[in-house]
Amino acid sequence: QSSYDTGLDDVYCSSGTWDSCDYSKVDDCSHSEDIHLACAVEEPEVMFSLVNENGQPIPLNSGERGLLLYYGDTVCDDGFDDNSADAICREMGYALGAAEWDSGNYYDFQSSYDTGLDDVYCSSGTWDSCDYSKVDDCSHSEDIHLACAVEEPEVMFSLVNENGQPIPLNSGERGLLLYYGDTVCDDGFNDTSADAICREMGYALGAAEWDSGNYYDFQSSYDTGLDDVYCSSGTWDSCEYDSDNEDCSHSEDIHLACAVEDNEPDCGWGDWSENPNGVHCCDHQDYYYDPRCTSGASRGQLISIVTIAATTVFTALFS
Repeated sequence: QSSYDTGLDDVYCSSGTWDSCDYSKVDDCSHSEDIHLACAVEEPEVMFSLVNENGQPIPLNSGERGLLLYYGDTVCDDGFDDNSADAICREMGYALGAAEWDSGNYYDFQSSYDTGLDDVYCSSGTWDSCDYSKVDDCSHSEDIHLACAVEEPEVMFSLVNENGQPIPLNSGERGLLLYYGDTVCDDGFNDTSADAICREMGYALGAAEWDSGNYYDFQSSYDTGLDDVYCSSGTWDSCEYDSDNEDCSHSEDIHLACAVEDNEPDCGWGDWSENPNGVHCCDHQDYYYDPRCTSGASRGQLISIVTIAATTVFTALFS
């Protein structure tokens, strides 16, 4: 600041426009008197918004649950129902309406807000059908928390684990096979079917293993979506199936693990000869000096040791 001259002093304005101002260009000031200023910008008024447990705005189309605000104040649960939730979510731009809502004083900072809306009653799922009051008799234990529904992209095939959670792609984990969210029956299903479905999910190596059974407690909550899957090759476009008619029980649900590329040797089986992935255990640095690899000298694992021993003996004999 000291590199600047002071250019203006004694600024007095009779209104909020510059043409109402008097000032002097002669000054008796130090830089400790320099003015610092922030100008206000107009924020677009947002009728409804959601904030998370940190008080931060929740981005549109995230589907995240948060505290509902009306022009920056909370919304009371008096009269609030599913129609109210749908209407408000649609007003925020969520075409599918609400996913879930409840009320409560869940966030520490809720008490810092005023209550802005009460007695919200909607005769349909659009805001123009709603009546409400801006006068309230509410506590913050009645504040609305809301999650709006977002459209998930349709996925033909997926796997879920024993907790019903989606299995990440390329994990190689075994799970219940779903077809657009319904189970797949084992009628007609074989190794080729398994390969084709795994490749359709993005696993180039096809299937690792599959079987059928009612292994998870929640399987009965699904419908069966696919039956009589027959594939003439290991790609989905070679497959025939029935997605309209099935005669299956959940004991016939397919459980599947897809193959992932693994360059690490599986050294816990057999006689340590060639493994299915083509890697010999004695060629792996973790097993060079394992007793089970002593026969691997011809493969180059013990050559250095033998060379040192022979050199030592030769030196002792002829020195």
